[in-house]
Amino acid sequence: MLTQIINERLRIVRESLGASYGVYSVYRGGVIVGGDVEPAYAAEAARAILDAIAHVREGDAGFVADFVAARKQVLARALAQPLGPAARVSQLQRAVETGRGLGELEAESEAIRTLDIQAVSDLAARELKPTA
Repeated sequence: MLTQIINERLRIVRESLGASYGVYSVYRGGVIVGGDVEPAYAAEAARAILDAIAHVREGDAGFVADFVAARKQVLARALAQPLGPAARVSQLQRAVETGRGLGELEAESEAIRTLDIQAVSDLAARELKPTA
């Protein structure tokens, strides 16, 4: 969820500055921001990236709206499954045929739906701390 919020904020680097086609964030034991920027815009892009991260870390005025939008996007992806609708249908069919039910699928969706904004805010404050 946190990387989805950051990625939305990093869109300014891609679209407004025209400095990059692919600045992004991922979570691998910590938040990592990567991508390439045009050398002519490197300093401006770096400032925009650092500002975006700082605003998320501090939970600025747009954080609540970003959280709501991110949760919708993450939930939609979880329900759609990256392998496509056919894979999702197969999962549902197996769950019914085996009598296992939809517990696992429902649990994942429920975890996303009930994710607390304070938990994400705390994670942002912890994970996005500047290092010395």
